[in-house]
Amino acid sequence: MTKAVSFSLGFVVLLAITADSLAQQISPTAQAVNEAVLRQANTIVLRQKIEQARSAQAAGDIVTATRDYEDAYKLVQQIGSGIDTETSETVSGLVATHLELARRAQRAGDLREADVQVTRALKVDPTDPAAIAFKKQNDALLASMTGKMPDQRTLEQIPGIMSDKTQAETLVQDGKLLYESGKFDEAEVRFNQALELDSDNRAAYYYLNLLKQADYDRQVREHNAIYQDKMVQVEKAWTPKVGIGLPVPNPYVTNTDVHTSAGAEAIYDKLDRIRIDQVKWQDGLPLSEVIRYLQEQSQLRDPDKVGINFLFNPNVANPPQNTLGAGLP
Repeated sequence: MTKAVSFSLGFVVLLAITADSLAQQISPTAQAVNEAVLRQANTIVLRQKIEQARSAQAAGDIVTATRDYEDAYKLVQQIGSGIDTETSETVSGLVATHLELARRAQRAGDLREADVQVTRALKVDPTDPAAIAFKKQNDALLASMTGKMPDQRTLEQIPGIMSDKTQAETLVQDGKLLYESGKFDEAEVRFNQALELDSDNRAAYYYLNLLKQADYDRQVREHNAIYQDKMVQVEKAWTPKVGIGLPVPNPYVTNTDVHTSAGAEAIYDKLDRIRIDQVKWQDGLPLSEVIRYLQEQSQLRDPDKVGINFLFNPNVANPPQNTLGAGLP
């Protein structure tokens, strides 16, 4: 039975550093003594690591146990010979924990991680039958999954992709806060940065659309404000001459231009071009005959041979005076 000896880790490290720094200043005999002391200190630490790994393994904490066995294995390589029992415990424990991690990975469907773990176990002990059998079985599963699972290069990209998506979500939240604070330009920068990391980020597109709508509303408000300001300026500048009217007929009218619709202009043009030199009607001639006569004569005298349709409404009691063209010669 190995007697447990407890030393402070700081003391052991200090002792190792001191022995190493004095190695060049002492005689070969003293140097051999210091090396022996260093080996003894490393052996003590090794036994502590093995005990820690054994406890973690018994508690089912295989990850911690594997880490402690890895530390112990490094000490085994540093110490070298003379520690057969510790070396055997370290190797067997390290192989067992890596093999257990390989089995867990295989049960979870992660065949590649299982391969990594069992490969590490075989590197420590290439002759372990359980590790050899597991490696053979896991290799067969990997071969059967060829073409049915992503390759290793693609799988290695996944952590980076997930990191980009997480960073994009953070940028969206930053942009949302800036948007709600009215910092639209800064918010837009954050949303665009998020889309550079994750081009399918729906939240970034959603808030960018809100920014565009907000910008449109702002432009409309600015336009309306400018328009109202112009109207105020026109109203202030408007000074009508109250009480000064033009005489009727207007002596300042110098042409017969009519500013109206195209159809009305055509009628005015015909009225101006179609002229009847002389009209003689008998007393008591019905108004319908007068209208018929005017229609016939207008058609005869119209260069276009279309004439003018005259309409008569007998229901108008007091038709308004037509002052259009008043004062014309």
